[in-house]
Amino acid sequence: MADAAADGGHVRFAPVQFQPIAGDDVATALSRVTVGSPLNRTVEVAGPEPFQMDEFFREALASRGDPRAVVTDPHALYFGAQLDQRTLLPGATATLAETRYADWPGKTASGK
Repeated sequence: MADAAADGGHVRFAPVQFQPIAGDDVATALSRVTVGSPLNRTVEVAGPEPFQMDEFFREALASRGDPRAVVTDPHALYFGAQLDQRTLLPGATATLAETRYADWPGKTASGK
């Protein structure tokens, strides 16, 4: 996501909320849906905790030693789309994963 938001030596993110989900939790949710009875509806999953995108990437890039500065830009596009504060948050019926971001394996370059 940071590479897609790159602007030279900077990365631009809007101060919007999102709930990242660990890859293992995505796989678990997908496996439950695929072996279960047909639901005939969209299934929404998300991580257990919200983050503000600009702050999240500021910390994530710094923890990996990435020298790019994160610029908070309310008009920054997200893969070409303008977002409002809650666009990326899950709905009330979403299934929330259990793994908190602090516990993600390999979330930093050192694996901590």
